[in-house]
Amino acid sequence: MLWKFRPHFLQTCQSSDSNSQSTLSPFTRKGFLRSLKKISIRQKLNTGFGALVILTFSIVGFNYLGSTQARISIKRTESWRVPTVVNSADAQANLLKMLSSLHGYLATGRSEFRDEYQASRQEFENNLIQLIALAEQSSLINNHQQLHQLHKLYQNWSDLPEQLFILKDNVVINQPALRLYEQEGKLLIDAILKEINQMQQDEQQRQYASIIDTDLIISLSEFESSFTLMAAALQSYITTKHPTFRYEYSAQQRENQAAWETLKLNQEIFTDTQWQNFQNIANFREEFYTLNQQIFAALEDEQYRKDLYLFKTEVEPLASQMLGLLDDIVTDQQQRLTTELSAGHQSLISGQWIALAVGIITLILAILMASFLRETIAFPIQRLTNVTTRIMEGNFEVKANVESQDEVGTLASTFNQMTAYLKQSREELENYNATLEQRVQQRTQEIQEKNLELEATLRKLKETQAQLIQTEKMSSLGQLVAGVAHEINNPVNFIHANINYLHQYTLDLLELLQLYQQELTHPSSEILAKTEEIELDFLREDLPRIIRSMQTGTTRITQIVVSLRNFSRLDEAEMKWVDLHAGLDNTLMILQKKLKSSTKHPEIQVIKEYGDLPPVECYAGQLNQVFLSLIANAIEALNESNVSQPTIKICTQYLAENSSIQIQIQDNGKGIEPKIKDKLFDPFFTTKPVGQGVGLGLSISYSIIEKHQGSLHCFSELGKGATFQVEIPVFQTSKLS
Repeated sequence: MLWKFRPHFLQTCQSSDSNSQSTLSPFTRKGFLRSLKKISIRQKLNTGFGALVILTFSIVGFNYLGSTQARISIKRTESWRVPTVVNSADAQANLLKMLSSLHGYLATGRSEFRDEYQASRQEFENNLIQLIALAEQSSLINNHQQLHQLHKLYQNWSDLPEQLFILKDNVVINQPALRLYEQEGKLLIDAILKEINQMQQDEQQRQYASIIDTDLIISLSEFESSFTLMAAALQSYITTKHPTFRYEYSAQQRENQAAWETLKLNQEIFTDTQWQNFQNIANFREEFYTLNQQIFAALEDEQYRKDLYLFKTEVEPLASQMLGLLDDIVTDQQQRLTTELSAGHQSLISGQWIALAVGIITLILAILMASFLRETIAFPIQRLTNVTTRIMEGNFEVKANVESQDEVGTLASTFNQMTAYLKQSREELENYNATLEQRVQQRTQEIQEKNLELEATLRKLKETQAQLIQTEKMSSLGQLVAGVAHEINNPVNFIHANINYLHQYTLDLLELLQLYQQELTHPSSEILAKTEEIELDFLREDLPRIIRSMQTGTTRITQIVVSLRNFSRLDEAEMKWVDLHAGLDNTLMILQKKLKSSTKHPEIQVIKEYGDLPPVECYAGQLNQVFLSLIANAIEALNESNVSQPTIKICTQYLAENSSIQIQIQDNGKGIEPKIKDKLFDPFFTTKPVGQGVGLGLSISYSIIEKHQGSLHCFSELGKGATFQVEIPVFQTSKLS
């Protein structure tokens, strides 16, 4: 567009020469242009660029003002607001962890919860110290009152957990009902049983026993049995507070009362010693029932466990107040953070609008100045424009010719310097791009590695969660098995111990009856009728067999109880030397019912090929869990296969070359499909229908064997069954976790 101004420019010059004598008004356009043309290029540029500089600084100032306010807000957020919110939230989380750990310890008494509490308490105290330090460093944290109150509440709260631990560790002090039972109840129980035993001994020492004396012995035995069971039910109810034991206590109390009424009817045949024993029993029994009322009252009181009452009435309320204060601090700081960010955002928006307005004004002035400069300095710099075009095309070797020493020449010289600087900058930019690409690749690789680590951590977390769930299930099962075995063991031992006496007494009575028959050669018709009615000859042969059968049954129950207790191994919290054959036999005893035949499946035969194994250093309970899972899976596989002769073969051998034990559990079922064989040990993988399995048994078994520095493998072909092979070292070279 520069050519449009050339004729006008020449015409103006010619007019100025031809009409130099004429006088023109200084306010005319031509006069104004002539006045401007007398100004040098430097002055023109200084004037124009001065205006642009002023406007530019205005834009920069407004932007700096807005960015400064935003920067102050961001700095306040980074230095005080965000740390305060984060520490408050962490303090809330750690306080909740402390409450959870306290509750877990009170419920189970496990030391892990106490350790978790100490760790959470240390973290909470660190959070509290950081919050107080932030409040002291900055006057912007307007939560001094809440922090002071929180610190005061925590001082009042910090001593309560130790009281809970002391109460939990001392059961007698913690439970008033148990204290009454231990200090007074047991003495009364022992006294009553002692008097009963004395009466029984006196009765058994009589030389001649009548039917009434026999009834008295039976009544004493029934009273003793019902009283023993009633005392056991009372102790179980005090320990567990389970309503079943309360019902059992009531039932045994009724039976004991009935036996007591029967004893009262036999007072006439008591000896003097027995009468004194009977009076002592009556007194002790009345004291015992009075004490029971006190025990039940203590159990029904809300302070039947002082640790739980203290936790409910003091620990939780103080913790709720602290959580409320922390929540107030978080809410207040979040509101202030939102307000400050909104103010910074508004400052940035205002600066942008002001910058836009000033920029528009600058653009208008620039257009006006450009129009003026096109008329005054366009042609001298046209060649410089051509040079610029070539440079824009990428040719940085071209240079502008310096044709004069005026401002245009100076501009050309400066332009050449700028060209050299652009060339250097382009080279530096290319080098920077190459370096940046390498950095991006390096950072991308780091992010990928972090993602892999996170995936591995997540997978490990899922496995740990699965193991924790299964461990809790097995722990609960072990406690239940041990409790049931203990409760069964007491009455079974009582019955088993008395059967021998019953057998001997029966033989003695039968011999005495035989002597009576030999001496009484002419019995009465009533005796003969009674003899035929009760089938005396058959009774004489069958009664010893019945007693022997009862003895065999109690022996069987005792063996089952011992197997249950050995399988649970709750008393073995440390690594011990264990006979693996005993663990396998105990597991088979537990699963014996599943091995027997039913209407749907035939009986499963178990073949044992045990080698000569040394004791193994391990956790017996964990290995029993592995054996239970593998044998149970084999039983389920055989039941699903419908094999005519299902068989489970268990082989053990000692591998001398690596001092390890090899155990193989083999079934002759349908085998495992190859597509699922590689997924057997994955957590939560199962082929069972929904609700019948969670897919944790083999995964946790694999983890247990790995922790024992061993290996677990599966070998299977379709139609040929499956074999699970376990190898564990005899000696553990490092402590198991």
